[in-house]
Amino acid sequence: MDLLSKFSKERSYCKGINHSSFTQAVQDTQVIQGTQVVCNPMFPTIVDLFFNHFDVHYTLVDNKDKHMYIKQLIMNIATGIDEDKSNNYDNFNYLKCMNPTLIQQALQSMNTVACLLYLSDYYKVTTSVYLHQSETYVCTSIKDRNEFNILFENNKWSLVEVKPDYKEGEFKDLGIGLTLDVTTRDIYKKHLNPIGKYKAPELVDIANSMGLPLDNKGKKKVKKELYDDINYYQLNLG
Repeated sequence: MDLLSKFSKERSYCKGINHSSFTQAVQDTQVIQGTQVVCNPMFPTIVDLFFNHFDVHYTLVDNKDKHMYIKQLIMNIATGIDEDKSNNYDNFNYLKCMNPTLIQQALQSMNTVACLLYLSDYYKVTTSVYLHQSETYVCTSIKDRNEFNILFENNKWSLVEVKPDYKEGEFKDLGIGLTLDVTTRDIYKKHLNPIGKYKAPELVDIANSMGLPLDNKGKKKVKKELYDDINYYQLNLG
């Protein structure tokens, strides 16, 4: 297998930090108007950012050994897709646009949309990407999970603790910081067949059986609303 701002004024993200060949991230401080501000660590790839936040051993590894540790961790996750497919791939119920080979290659590349989407599922978070260059943000999933907010600025990645006042962008805007090997957040199989196969009363019955509301602000939901609600409900059961 071939693997291997408009920010809140209370916070400032550091710019112009020089990284050595053995440094994965740098944390620095600045003094602004007499107040010391701690800058979030910045990382060269989303893989580094995810591992720093979710992998308990990442921060314990010496900087000089991090490169090899990251490679090994990527290999473990990627081979897990083949060796335990039911728990590392099938359980996510992906469409063909997120096939195993694409994901494995994306993990190796470390800065692609497929890599971001898979690691979000792997670590059970819904990731929103804030793009400083365009002052837009993209929520990459409709799954109802813990938020994971990240910033792309000056070709580096960092966590977002105070959300910038950016406008919502389009999914394709992720191409500012990532390779668009996947072009939509609609990557999961739907519970229902295509909407054209159903009549409105059928969807009403299905929604009723799931205990879903049939009204929206005092008005009966139209067929498309019922269809989307049923699929959303089922998506978040997983």
